[in-house]
Amino acid sequence: MKEDIKKAPPMSTTNDVPRATRDWLLILLTGSAGSIDAAIFLKSQVFTANMSGNTVILGLALARLESRSITMTLFALGGFCLGAALAAWIVKALGPGRSWSHRLNRALRLAAMILLAGGVAASLPSPSAIPVAIALTAAAMGIQSASIQHLAVSGISTNVVTSTLTAAVTRLVNVLLFSHPAGTKIEGPQLHLSCWCSYLLGAVVGGVTSQIGLWIPFGLSVFLVLAVVTLSQLATKQT
Repeated sequence: MKEDIKKAPPMSTTNDVPRATRDWLLILLTGSAGSIDAAIFLKSQVFTANMSGNTVILGLALARLESRSITMTLFALGGFCLGAALAAWIVKALGPGRSWSHRLNRALRLAAMILLAGGVAASLPSPSAIPVAIALTAAAMGIQSASIQHLAVSGISTNVVTSTLTAAVTRLVNVLLFSHPAGTKIEGPQLHLSCWCSYLLGAVVGGVTSQIGLWIPFGLSVFLVLAVVTLSQLATKQT
């Protein structure tokens, strides 16, 4: 009788980051996006994380035939789409559990490096430096957004807060105005409100520090993204 040969299960590429830790990591990434978005907007009047806002700016620029604004928003939109495509390619092996993975951290490290390059470009005196900085920074935000969407956390993208604020309000109404059977687990608005506040705080910090030098909000964002990668790895080792 032949013995059954048991094959070793394939090594998982996913990490089980505790939910509380994951939420803090999302809050930090949202603050990073708010900071860099505010800093770049003050310099160029376009966003690098908020593509909804850029779509409106592009529409206005087309209506007014403002070539500079059209160019800037196209750089931002193009960079963001390229970054999202890169993230979709890097994070392709995430399993159905949508856990924090090595590939997700790899994508975030790439985003941090591109952000750093964008900060260097923004510090150069050349007239072409700002469009390049916009494209690079938007690419980094596209990577971050697409990577985090693989986690499938409802209403959280870390780079825009319209859906985040909507989810916060609907969850708050659900908790306060509707009764639920005993033992039912109700999702509260804490994470979504925290992300919104983090984005706001990041925008304040980015707006203030960019008046001193663009290297400060860029450096802060790079630090936060790399800190998120490091903290997720530490959380995985402890589980």
